[in-house]
Parts: sequence; structure tokens; C-alpha cells
Amino acid sequence: MNERKIYKIISLSSASDGLSSLYSKYCHKFDSISPFKSSFHIGIDYYSKDVPLLIESDVTLHFWKLSFQARFNFFLEKLVKDADAGLLMFDIMTKSSLYNIEMYIPIFRAHDPTLPIILLGNKVDLMVKRNIEQEYLERYLSRNNITLYYEISVKEDTNKNIEAIFSDLAYLVFNRTQ
Repeated sequence: MNERKIYKIISLSSASDGLSSLYSKYCHKFDSISPFKSSFHIGIDYYSKDVPLLIESDVTLHFWKLSFQARFNFFLEKLVKDADAGLLMFDIMTKSSLYNIEMYIPIFRAHDPTLPIILLGNKVDLMVKRNIEQEYLERYLSRNNITLYYEISVKEDTNKNIEAIFSDLAYLVFNRTQ
């Protein structure tokens, strides 16, 4: 029987970049039970994804999706302390989307300078409207020491590419802790 390992992934994106859609489509969502559920939001959503590995262990990825609002930064600073990886998503049609998430990279790496960060460029189904040049993106990835980068379409993905991302992420955090 395989031993199950659990890893914590802290994630962040701007409001319309597609991260909630990604998790809603490909993960299980766990809502906290709260009497304030309809009127109060603390800026955190929680998702879980089981990923089978071809080695001696299976992995459960726990995704803590934080709101892209400064008033919730104290959650990010606390949660990232024991994170196994960070996941950021931006909209390839909007350069400001990529720029805005860059300010969070130092917070992600404050307690672990080698924390792997995965970057997802979403909305490739709208490539004709792409507003980020490849050269700029390559410099951004290098400057911020991004571990893995993928371009995806949450809207039109046939599940194969996104499942591969979750698998790559699971292997990355598993191998890092061995």
C-alpha cells in the first residue's frame, strides 16, 4: 500500500485570471462551515487534489487560494511559512496581471528562498489578444527564479495539460522533501 503524502501549496492570482475556475474544474473544494458564509469572506479558499505517483507514494495537494487584496496579506505571510510550493496565475492578455503578482514573490520566499514557484499563464485560447511578449516573459521568469511555467486555457483545456501540471507539481514537492 502506498503511503500518502500531503503538501501545502499557497496560490494567488488577480480576480479574473482564472485560478478559481482552475480549482473548481479540477479539484475538490472544501468550504469551511461558518455562520457568516454568505456575508463574510476571509480571503481564503481551500481545495484538494489527489495525485497518484508512479513511485512509492501518492500525493494530496492542499491548495490555499488567497484573495489578491492587501487587506488579506497577513494571511499570506502566516500561511506561506510552512508551504511546500507557491502557485501564481496571470492573464496573458494583461501585462499588469503579471506585474501585480510579482510583488508577492518575495513574500512567498521570505521563509524559504528556495521555495518552488509555479507560474501559470492563462487564457491561451485568446492568443490573438496576447499582450505579453515572449522575451519579456523569459526575463521575468529568470529574474524571479520561477521553477516551472505553463501556458494554459482553463476554459478550453481538455484536461490533459492541466492534469500534467498537477502531476509535475506533485513530483516537484515530493522530490524536494525526500
